[in-house]
Amino acid sequence: MSDTSELLTASATRLFETRLTEEAVRASRRGDFTADGWAAVEDAGLPLALLSEGEGGYGIAMAEALDLVRISGYFGSPLPLAETMLANLFLARAGLPLAEGPATIASFDCAGKAQQVPWARHAQTIVGIREGTIVRLSADQLSVRPDFSACGLPRDAVFLVHSDAEATAPSPMDVREAGALARILEMAGALRRVAELTLAYANERVQFGRPIAKQQAIQQQLATLASQAAAADAAADFAALAFGGGHASSAIAAAKSRAGEAVGIGAAIAHQVHGAIGFTEEHRLHLYTRALWAWRDEFGNEAYWETQLGDTVLSAGADAFWPHLTGIQVHATEA
Repeated sequence: MSDTSELLTASATRLFETRLTEEAVRASRRGDFTADGWAAVEDAGLPLALLSEGEGGYGIAMAEALDLVRISGYFGSPLPLAETMLANLFLARAGLPLAEGPATIASFDCAGKAQQVPWARHAQTIVGIREGTIVRLSADQLSVRPDFSACGLPRDAVFLVHSDAEATAPSPMDVREAGALARILEMAGALRRVAELTLAYANERVQFGRPIAKQQAIQQQLATLASQAAAADAAADFAALAFGGGHASSAIAAAKSRAGEAVGIGAAIAHQVHGAIGFTEEHRLHLYTRALWAWRDEFGNEAYWETQLGDTVLSAGADAFWPHLTGIQVHATEA
């Protein structure tokens, strides 16, 4: 990791620790927006981290910049940082003006409607993909019907009310793939936090005169949870390194499937170890596990991506299987 990346990661971690507290995470689960927190994120330049220096970013490797999304997931992703980072990447690659304020990405149908758009009600700029074309939209060109994900985060329905988009260009990337990448990284960060919370609780909870972490059955569960968190981290690394390279779609498909599997196993163990207290509103565990379950389904669940991956491999034929598998490129070039 470069010196710039290390400084940016450390700065982002401190920012989330001090400015985006548990109360901000709880507010986000009610659909609220932490304006002061977003101002701090913008002041730190995080929404531009995926861009080259010439485009206004830091010029660090894309995989290193994407690690900011994992940090956001670790702290509960109370702001649309991932969506704004990707929106700016779409716009920069298409040669369009960058987003103003918080932004999001959406895929519109032929009727001009997009469903389950993250943070749309709070976005000042929406990067929409419609029939292969990217459009840069401002809030006054849209009608937004508020809706929520399973964990209470804003996932709104959006309708085009004015067709005169501010700027258009061929889309340089696929919205579903980019969104899936963001959720992979957020899941990896959040599952790591869940593993840490569960280990801490097991060491604090005393039963029959000793911490439950001393029980062999609990130790086995904690080991399994840790292995699933590690698997999600590895999947996130793989997808981030492959993003923008050869066969990135296959890498994202495999990573989203594996991260989703890790979430299913890991979140269940976390609640088993916590027992009844983990299901209460007052406890913070659900802030992460409910988000994990929601992110698992967003931008395609395991079944969707496994089908996509299978179709790609089968359509290429047996002779192309190994070249395709080994053709997934990982790289650490600058954005």
